Amino acid sequence: MSFSDINTALVEAYQAAALNLPTAYEGRDFTPTAGQAWASLSLVPQPVVSGSLGASGNDRHSGNFQIDLNDVPGGGIDGLLAKADALRAYFFAGRQLSHNGQAVVVSTTSRSIAIVKDGWLRLSVIVAWTAWTSHA
Repeated sequence: MSFSDINTALVEAYQAAALNLPTAYEGRDFTPTAGQAWASLSLVPQPVVSGSLGASGNDRHSGNFQIDLNDVPGGGIDGLLAKADALRAYFFAGRQLSHNGQAVVVSTTSRSIAIVKDGWLRLSVIVAWTAWTSHA
């Protein structure tokens, strides 16, 4: 179980939520299309906490999966809020995500204030998560 499996579980869950938005994934080239809503994804991990010591021990991983929803400014936030609501419904507290047998549990889902950044109206959805990995 790994950092990669945790990341992939979260990204696959975003894709399964089916917002059908062009999406900027971490580390990949992306240029938004003028006038078209889009999203960007960021995994913001917290420091790993050792759950137990030794080769058979485990670690607790946690962090925030940030989904930035972007739209053309000036039209209000109703469209962004509808997308945020769809993400909140998908990433409900207690939902268990998985990739390669690595479980990732959603703790909470919240939203940021709407701001204008780089010429786009942005509202972020923040999915708090926890996962346990074994040392072996």
